[in-house]
Formats: sequence, structure tokens, C-alpha cells
Amino acid sequence: FLGPAADEACQFVTKVVGKNPLLLKELNLSEHELVDTQVNQIAALLQDKHCKLNTLMLRDCGLTEESCSVLTTVLISNPILKELDISNNNLQDSGVKKLQNGLESANCKLEKL
Repeated sequence: FLGPAADEACQFVTKVVGKNPLLLKELNLSEHELVDTQVNQIAALLQDKHCKLNTLMLRDCGLTEESCSVLTTVLISNPILKELDISNNNLQDSGVKKLQNGLESANCKLEKL
């Protein structure tokens, strides 16, 4: 799905869903290499107060420590998100610690990681 035009595809998905945030409940971008700017686009979508996305799958996406920072913000600001799959990414200890801070937030309602 994303391939070489990953940035354009990610922009398209976030733009379409951003206009209709009630339409999407699950987003699976697994096994597609994402750069930090794309993770930022997805995070902006998730931080929209009208977003109803409850499942985000980013398995084997090449997530970085910076991606973890962005996802931590999402965990804190989006109580609708219930499932996050970030398996098979090289998050490093520092990235995992950032995610832990988000998971420990009272606002985080994640049920499955």
C-alpha cells in the first residue's frame, strides 16, 4: 500500500480521515516503513477531538525514538485509543521509557499493547 510513495499515501490517508474522523475505527499500517514525519501526520489525526480511531497497528514500521515521543503524546491526549501494536520495531530503551510515561498517564486508556 505505501511503498515508494509512502509520504504521499500517508498524507492522503490522514487528509481523507481528517475530513471524516468518525469514519475510521482501525488503521493498520504494519510492515510499511514510516519516517518520523509520517508518524507525526498520523499523530495529528489521532489528536483531533473528533477522531474515533481505537486501533492503530504499526508493527514492523521502522519506528524510532522520535516516533515513541510522538506516540507518547497520542497516548496521553487520546483516551479513545484502546489498542496499539508497535511490535517488531527497534524502539531502543530510551523510546520504550518515553512510551512508559504515556502508558502511566491517567489519560491513557490503552487496553492492549
